[in-house]
Formats: sequence, structure tokens, C-alpha cells
Amino acid sequence: MKRLNGKAAIITGATGGLGTAVTSVFLSEGAKVTANYRKDGDLEDVKGLIEEYGASLNMYKANVLNQAEITAMAEDTVGKFGGIDILVNIVGGFAQAGIVETDEGLWDKMVSLNMKSAFLNSKAVTPHMIERKHGRIINIGARPAIKGAAGMLAYGA
Repeated sequence: MKRLNGKAAIITGATGGLGTAVTSVFLSEGAKVTANYRKDGDLEDVKGLIEEYGASLNMYKANVLNQAEITAMAEDTVGKFGGIDILVNIVGGFAQAGIVETDEGLWDKMVSLNMKSAFLNSKAVTPHMIERKHGRIINIGARPAIKGAAGMLAYGA
């Protein structure tokens, strides 16, 4: 029996390198997946998964920094798959520069992309998980989030 048989998951950043791998594993283990992506060109990276898994893979274009779009993605997942069992927050970004060279705008962008996106996605799925009395939220970050470099802004997805 497959470990995720019948489970419904949302995976953010699903068309990136790590996101594609996680999405593939979830699908191969029997999950139904809503795979979040940002731009139409990203679909090329998961074309094989779309062809292989068909109705078990719901590709959903949403800005992870827009609460209305994220809430709509959660509602769409519930409508298609009957609920949400798992949220995997993978989406993020990385900027590495000396602190003197980093402006406040870049700092704000990285904090939003890496932290606010996880908050907004978690906020959107939690009511569904509470209602069902079941759910898991998995947040994935990069090694520099644990061990940064001296004098550098080292953070990522």
C-alpha cells in the first residue's frame, strides 16, 4: 500500500527543483496534489508529471503573497479532492550579499517570500484541517537558514 494513498496535499513552489521532486514523490505514494506555480512557463518543468498523473495533479497558479489567491487555492483543493491533509511550504528565494550592499527592499522581499508565504498558506489551510481534526504542515528551508555565513545575508528556500 502506498504511504499517502487518498491524502490531499498542497505543495507550494511545486515547479522548482526541490518542489518537482517532492511533488513526484507525493504522487507516486498515492497523494492527490495541488501543485502551486507562479508563471505559465513553470508548467514546462512538470509536463511529465501532468501527463503521468492526470486528475491526481491539480496545477494551480497563485501568488503565494496574496491571501485571496492562496485562499482560493485551498478552496479549489477542497472542492477537487474533498479536503486538505498536508501542506508543504517549499516556495522561497535566496539572496546572498554583504549586509552593506543589501538594501531594505531586497531584505523585505526575502522575508516575505520565505516567511510570509508560509504564514499565508498555513492560515489558508488551517481552518480545513481543524474542521477535519487532521492535518500536517511541513515547512522546508535551506541550510543557510540554520547556519548562516558571517557578514552575509544567507537565507533561502
